[in-house]
Amino acid sequence: IFLEAGEPSGSYIRERRLELARGILTDPARQSVPVGAVALQVGFASQSYFTRAFKSHYGITPLASRREALWGT
Repeated sequence: IFLEAGEPSGSYIRERRLELARGILTDPARQSVPVGAVALQVGFASQSYFTRAFKSHYGITPLASRREALWGT
């Protein structure tokens, strides 16, 4: 399926994890969950790798994304 779509399976999985993480980070009910816990929750082995992948994909750090979504800053 992935070969037909032209997207490596690893990229697809990483993007789904990042989307899930962004949803958690921007959910007001989960604003007290630390970024490192979110990273682990969606399957990243380290917060630093998660932060790099998130910033590469969205152009903003996870914490900045949370602040922007929840407080508009």
